[in-house]
Amino acid sequence: MQRQRLASQRKQQRNRKMKYNIIYDKPGRLRLRCGAYAFDKRHEAYLLDLIGKCSYVVSAEVHSENGGILVCYRAGFRQAVLDLVAGIGKGSLKTISTPEGDIRKIDDTYKGQLRGMVLRRCLKRLLLPAPIRHIMTFVRGLSYVAKGISTLLGGELTVDVLDGASVGASDAVCSQAHAKKNAKKRKQRQQYI
Repeated sequence: MQRQRLASQRKQQRNRKMKYNIIYDKPGRLRLRCGAYAFDKRHEAYLLDLIGKCSYVVSAEVHSENGGILVCYRAGFRQAVLDLVAGIGKGSLKTISTPEGDIRKIDDTYKGQLRGMVLRRCLKRLLLPAPIRHIMTFVRGLSYVAKGISTLLGGELTVDVLDGASVGASDAVCSQAHAKKNAKKRKQRQQYI
């Protein structure tokens, strides 16, 4: 009895259709929001493949974070796109891996790294005085300059040489600007004495 009930519940879940709200609707472009829990990251690639392989779909994007589906379609196929999305059963979603899914993972990793860099920068600006930050930046830049010089001495002309030259020039200009600023401050102090 309980097995039959579980089987019927699974069947109902498979048959449950995707609900959505139309967020943006202009000819040839349709943005739908299915909700944050309509599908998860594992199903993005399947949905993208399912929607994208239709002949009337020009391009599609799927985002599990907010349950968003963006579809660019050929003129006259608006209702076909809506019927396609409405006909997707939540229980029929599959997990597949595609290069686009891998790209999405790389994007998510990049976003996480970018957030970390911004957070570290803000914390450094709050916690460390400016002279120490400048020294840290200068010392970090020396490794790029050293790598560029060693690559150039090895007879190669690569991006490392360009990086070393640009970081070296930037460090030199910043050091010169700081030296001028400090000399100006010294002159002002001597005037007051």
